[in-house]
Amino acid sequence: MSSDINADELLIALSREVVKIFRVYDGSDRLITSYETFANSLDGGIALKTEFTYIGATNKLEKMKESISTWLAAYEI
Repeated sequence: MSSDINADELLIALSREVVKIFRVYDGSDRLITSYETFANSLDGGIALKTEFTYIGATNKLEKMKESISTWLAAYEI
């Protein structure tokens, strides 16, 4: 599928570049979503979104899903 090829290309490119990351935590201070993109990416640029789920109320990671998403200006420092 072309979306799989695009995701693979993004992962390879991110591994070779300087990146910036925005992370979202839940009320238990567990990472639930992470956005990663190139350091010079602007609002609307391509980003790698990683979502995490946990086993019940524990800190044990149960599942992780990566997908293509969009970098937002709100994520900037």
